[in-house]
Amino acid sequence: MTRSTPTVRNDTLFYQEQDQSYCVPVGSADWYIWLAGATSFSFTSAPGSFTARKEQAGNKRGGDYWKAYSKRKGKLLHAYIGKSQLLSLERLQAIAVQLAQSAEEQQHLPATEPSFSYNHNLPMQPMPLIGREKETAQICALLQRSDVRLLTIAGPGGVGKTSLALEVMRALRESFPGGIFYISLGLISDADLVLPTIAQKLGFVETKDEPLLERVAAYLHDKHSLLVLDNFEQIMPAAPLLAELLVLCPQLKIMVTSREILHLRGEHEFVVPCLSLPDLQNLPTDGDFSAYPSMLLFAQRAAAVKHDFQITPANAAVIAEICTCLDGLPLALELAAARSKHLSPTMLLARLEQRLVVLTSGARDLPRRQQTLRDTLDWSYELLNQDEQKIFRYLSVFVRGCTMASAESFCTVLQDDQIACNAAILDIIASLIDKSFLQQREQADGEMRLSMLETIQEYGQMCLQAAGEQDKAARTHAFHYLALAEQAEPELRRATQAQWLQRLDQENDNLRAALQWFSAQSDPESQEAALRLCAALWRFWLIRNRQQEGYQWAEKALLHSAHVSPALQAKAYFATATLADSQEHYERSVELWQRSLAIYAKIDDQVGVAATLNKLGTATARKAPVESHTLFERSLSLARLHMDDYGVADALESLAQESFAFGFLTEARATFEERLVICRRLEDRRSIAYCLESLGQIAAHLGDYPQANQHLRECLMLHREIGDRIGLAFALLPLAIVTLYQGDYSTAHSLLEEFRVVIRELGNQHNLARSGSTRDLPQLQFTERTPISQILTETFAIFKETGNDEGIASKLFALGCIDFSQGNFSDARKSLSESLTIFQHLGNRVMKAAVHNMQGQVEAHQGNYDRARIHLEECLLITREIDDHWHLASRLGQLGLILLNQGNIPRARILIEESMQAAQESGDPRYIAQTLHIHGLLSLHTGDYAMAQQRFTEGLNINSEMRSGSTRAYFLADLGLLAIQQKNHDRAKILIEESLALCQRVGDRWFIPSCLERLGEVSAMQGQPLHAARLWGTACTMRAMIGAPMPPIEQTLYQQTLALVRQQLIPERFSAEWKTGELMTLEEVLDSIRTPITIEQPSITPIAETPEGQPARPIIAPPTPNATLTSREKEVLQLLANGLTNIQIAARLVISPRTVQTHLSTIYAKIGVTTRSAATRYAIEQNLA
Repeated sequence: MTRSTPTVRNDTLFYQEQDQSYCVPVGSADWYIWLAGATSFSFTSAPGSFTARKEQAGNKRGGDYWKAYSKRKGKLLHAYIGKSQLLSLERLQAIAVQLAQSAEEQQHLPATEPSFSYNHNLPMQPMPLIGREKETAQICALLQRSDVRLLTIAGPGGVGKTSLALEVMRALRESFPGGIFYISLGLISDADLVLPTIAQKLGFVETKDEPLLERVAAYLHDKHSLLVLDNFEQIMPAAPLLAELLVLCPQLKIMVTSREILHLRGEHEFVVPCLSLPDLQNLPTDGDFSAYPSMLLFAQRAAAVKHDFQITPANAAVIAEICTCLDGLPLALELAAARSKHLSPTMLLARLEQRLVVLTSGARDLPRRQQTLRDTLDWSYELLNQDEQKIFRYLSVFVRGCTMASAESFCTVLQDDQIACNAAILDIIASLIDKSFLQQREQADGEMRLSMLETIQEYGQMCLQAAGEQDKAARTHAFHYLALAEQAEPELRRATQAQWLQRLDQENDNLRAALQWFSAQSDPESQEAALRLCAALWRFWLIRNRQQEGYQWAEKALLHSAHVSPALQAKAYFATATLADSQEHYERSVELWQRSLAIYAKIDDQVGVAATLNKLGTATARKAPVESHTLFERSLSLARLHMDDYGVADALESLAQESFAFGFLTEARATFEERLVICRRLEDRRSIAYCLESLGQIAAHLGDYPQANQHLRECLMLHREIGDRIGLAFALLPLAIVTLYQGDYSTAHSLLEEFRVVIRELGNQHNLARSGSTRDLPQLQFTERTPISQILTETFAIFKETGNDEGIASKLFALGCIDFSQGNFSDARKSLSESLTIFQHLGNRVMKAAVHNMQGQVEAHQGNYDRARIHLEECLLITREIDDHWHLASRLGQLGLILLNQGNIPRARILIEESMQAAQESGDPRYIAQTLHIHGLLSLHTGDYAMAQQRFTEGLNINSEMRSGSTRAYFLADLGLLAIQQKNHDRAKILIEESLALCQRVGDRWFIPSCLERLGEVSAMQGQPLHAARLWGTACTMRAMIGAPMPPIEQTLYQQTLALVRQQLIPERFSAEWKTGELMTLEEVLDSIRTPITIEQPSITPIAETPEGQPARPIIAPPTPNATLTSREKEVLQLLANGLTNIQIAARLVISPRTVQTHLSTIYAKIGVTTRSAATRYAIEQNLA
């Protein structure tokens, strides 16, 4: 296989490899990749040709380099090209020109090692350069491009232009065979001295015979050289000289450092940025700050004056703040670090409020202009003309910048005869950008934004004050932003709201500065302006979660509202009331809305009256829902009468939310849909989003999950577009729940995680509680047991203090749900009962049903099935009335299970089968699995083992997709129970043990005793009565601890196997093993399962043989009870039947828990039972409970 020599022609490499031809542009990334593995190539161009070979350097540095060879007039000429990374097209062409010259003119290089024939006067850096690797590489790449011959390194004073230029020179030493020449012009102020200074550095002086420019040009003409001119800004008239030199010297390149752009044709600009800053909110915890060169530079310079200085976990945050305060400006950081000899970082940071005073005493070997930060800025400021100085001072009043349009408008208002027109102002701003006083960047909307480094801004404000212009500029600035806010106000409910929200976000610091200035003034005009600004910004503050700050400004402005017009007073009261309400200052909000309403009525502003009535209705709804409905209706009527679409939409929102809360879902949906039409017509995207969120939740309640998903996703999209983080939090949670019900578990998990992230970003835990209030939070608790009880407790206290009844009820309900999930049944019962009372008063049927449902579950878990049935029947009645398809299947199944435990099989079957049908219609896999499980229990209890097997298996398959540990445990345990009934004891043991392990992993305390009891039943049937007795003893203790008796549907098999074990063991041995189990921990029990106990033969009581010689199946006959109970025993039994634990009974009767246990043992013996649930049943049957 032939392989041709790689060849470079024109600007392309041609080569073959494995019969494939390749073309690679010289200078591209592929070119340098190819060079890394290549050993030779030929180069052909018009000036000449040569062969390039890769060779090994013979010096200590080692490394590969390329060398060019060419035969000329019988002589072998060679030239050093350089390392692979320096082989640009320009470099190759220069070598071809060099080799094409006559042999006498060649300077042959030694064959053993490359040397360098050029001169350079590279100054040494006093300290290593930090954090400029990227900029160094970018500038080197620019200078090696053939089209770049003049490069200006620009930037503000102190940014490190000179140091960066020196580093570039060092990196390019081998790329300019004609030499690199560094020439500092910092001490020159006369442009005529530039050329003599350059000539002097090149090594010759001016003569009268030949002009100096011609001599310099002749010297540099054939040399591939780099001229570095440092500090050019004060001799700008000399700029044309550089253009002339570049024309006369075709191989010359010039790099200039300057605070100002030269504005020459062919000039390329590189603006040096400040050093990158740390993220103050996410500092590294491992002590690695290499990603933040500003901190490394500070530490390096601080260690130079204080040898033991280093960044530690204790001072890292303060140093990061110092670097941020100084904008990452290297000179400022060095001057600040020099103070570390006498000031700790904390002390230094406190003094940086006057950074220009603190940052002095730089190195004495630096030019005077760099010895203090003030000197550096004075130097630059004095180079400006009077108009530039004036505009610079004016623009320093802006906080964190402004748009170009704002700068022009602002300066036009302040202009005088010296600055004639907007065009002149624009030219001056452009000049200030070129001279590094201003920075510019393009905003997302395409508009240019101007800004200053904070250090430069502070200097500008000092100049502004010195010129006596500060008050005039601050006043103009404040009224400029008042006009902007009032222009934005109506747009926040129109199609352009996203753009205006973004603009107000960008100008928030300027808006705050305007408020500060207005508030500090005593004249009526400024006081009125403060009110106008607050009244214009309240909606922005609410949307952007800045309502706390907004409320403080508004209340402060209201102190000076007596002299303003009634219309402005009413508007300001309304705005402040709305902000107060968002901060839970409910009494204050009602007071202010009432004032607003009175003024609006007095001046006959019916639109204002309608809006205020609606807000008062919302406030009244917390305690008096009937009165609030009247206010909503009055608001709607007035808004319709005066054709106020915004007022109509807002009133419809309130009425729809009211219907939703009362459970009138169809009515609520119709009202929301009417509102949605209006909001779409108004193009009020935020209101559209909130409307869609409510419609999505209603669709979910009605079982239409696809529609709910569609509404909520559109809602989420709109909130993202307008950047409404609060709205995003409100939408994420219900959408997560809907996707969960649709079986999309990964998406649901992602949405819940995003919800938590958004809430953390907002830093407002109250919003978390509110977004999971009456509709969402209970579902979140059941889908994922999130530890948020602390947040709920805090928000409950807020609601109680401010009299928000709905908030109190919602939080009580949520706390009850958490207590129930953790097995704290007594606390759960109390919280749920209190929440039910409030929801009944408010007429909130949706939540009444939810509370009854939870109360039923609490009672059922404690064996109080009659009470559970009453609660669940009431819950089901309300659920049907409000047409709540979302929860219908679950509630039907739960009531059916209660009836099954009570032995009412016919009615249980009807409800369970209806629940299966409802679950199938909803398509909700969670409810389908739940109803399959309950139907399987019904089949198992009625002896239809084949159907039970089918239902359990189907449900378990669905659950496997949902990955719910507790639910899987229930299925496995009941499959184990089925295996027991089918005499497959080995399979039963495996299934129940797996269920027990799952319960232990997920912390399901309620079901662990049931697993232990079933394992005891298996042990009894496998001839291990000792093991069974111990397991039952442990289970009995656990049930007593959590107050959860055995369900009736599990008692038949338990009582049968208990009697079997009692027949096999003498009473003393049975009691001993039972007590041993009572004292065992769960871990000890699990160990015992793996090593069953073997019984001793004398302990076995013989079992009677049947005539056929087979063991008789034990027939359980309960002992005849001695029902003569003492009055104290009846008291104890009654309290037990009411669900009290031993400790609670002891406290009620003022006796010890041990005495209670003694009473219970006597009671059990007298009535012939062994469990609390059986004793409770006896008490109910005997009318003792």
